Amino acid sequence: MAVADLFKTMFQSAKRRIKKARQDHRTHRLYGVGYQILNTEDHERVSVARIAREAGVSVGAFYERFESKDVYLRRLSWTRLDWARRQALTDLDPKRWRDASGARTVRTIVEHVLHTVNSNTVGAVRIAVKCGRLDPDFLKPLLTYRAVVADQAVVLLKPHVKFNKDPEVAIRAAVQITLATAIDALFQDEGPLRAGRRLMADTLSQTMALLLGIADRRGDLAGEDKDDNQSDAMIVDPPEQAAAFTLDALMLKDGDEIETGRKPIPV
Repeated sequence: MAVADLFKTMFQSAKRRIKKARQDHRTHRLYGVGYQILNTEDHERVSVARIAREAGVSVGAFYERFESKDVYLRRLSWTRLDWARRQALTDLDPKRWRDASGARTVRTIVEHVLHTVNSNTVGAVRIAVKCGRLDPDFLKPLLTYRAVVADQAVVLLKPHVKFNKDPEVAIRAAVQITLATAIDALFQDEGPLRAGRRLMADTLSQTMALLLGIADRRGDLAGEDKDDNQSDAMIVDPPEQAAAFTLDALMLKDGDEIETGRKPIPV
């Protein structure tokens, strides 16, 4: 190969790598802006033009990566909720809690839900719930997350449920109530049970323990801070202090798929 041809090949290869890196960078910016905006505003009121503008890319660059706004919303919601699913497998790993009391385990499950379903999740959950009314595929990642939490909870709590004819059904119902209450507080942000507050964690822990007949013999349901004056304290970072999730943690890795009944959407 002639020197000129060699340099031409090297230049074209470098140009392709630079173009791909720029595309990836723009994709990351589109995701980052999406999470930031849609955690505070309804997706129906946010235009593609605004998302592109705040991400510093053109509308054309947006549509090069996502064929429609629905595809973009689906990917945002799926990716965030799949992160929650993976987090549940880690936080509620039975190996970590095999020696914990029933009450401590209940508190752990509740705190996982509140730490995961928070101000950084509200946009993904809102998309799943609202769009899921017309397209059930949007709802599947949220239901999958709930199923994983329930599966882990069954393994963790079943040995502690002694006075229920069907402990598995009771545990799954308790998880459903916990998640539904957390989501309601996330959307409403009013009333005595507010998202991320200690009172929410205390109340949900006590409710789950009562439903399952698990006694709080060591004060585990109240968490580490037993000061009654702190009932309105946050057990998770408030929105203004919450560190932004790194996109590397949220984005699917190459080859990963989310089971939705459709082919995965490429990043």
